[in-house]
Order: sequence, then C-alpha cells, then structure tokens
Amino acid sequence: MKPKKLIRKFITEKLKEGEWETITDQKELNQLYAIKVREELAEIQESEHKDIMEFVDLIQVAFSFAKQNGFTHEQISTALIEKSVNKGTFGRLALNNLNPNNPSNKLYFETQD
Repeated sequence: MKPKKLIRKFITEKLKEGEWETITDQKELNQLYAIKVREELAEIQESEHKDIMEFVDLIQVAFSFAKQNGFTHEQISTALIEKSVNKGTFGRLALNNLNPNNPSNKLYFETQD
C-alpha cells in the first residue's frame, strides 16, 4: 500500500484525478492526522522557530483533527478557555521529577539523549 498524506482542500485543484482521495475510515484518518501533526512540528523546528506560518499550520491541523473527531469550533474554543482558566497555560515551566510509570510521561523517557 502506498503512503498517504493529508492535504489542504485547494491543493486538489492542482492535482489530476486519481492523485488524491477522500479518507472515509476514521481510524485511518486519525493515523494520518497524527503523522501530519509530527510533520508540522518538524517544519517549525526546521524553520528554527522563526516562521509564524509553520505555527499556524500546526494550529490549523490540530483544530481540523478535533473537528474530524466530532468537535465544533465553538466547543474547541470553549474547552481551550476552560482549560486555561482551570489549569493555566504553557510557558517556560517544566516538571523535572517525572514518574516513569505514568503513561503520559513515556515520550519524555524515549527522547532522552
């Protein structure tokens, strides 16, 4: 099976018939979104964090990912505000005593040099 990549709607206007498809399987769509998030993050890093449009791409992918899983723009915006009010926002603070048995910390232990 050939690999697939999520694209923007208007890109299809530049492609020939058969070069793109609509993904109907939710599991496959979620997998493609997970890859797209990593792609956009890599592009931010490649720009040395200087290209605002790469940050916009990541935000746009995250919003689209949530929408494709049934959340409305209003729900996402409301949840964003609620989480910020209740838990704060991310900045420069980092936890330095991670529990290796906590599943949400797994990635941090995998990326250690």
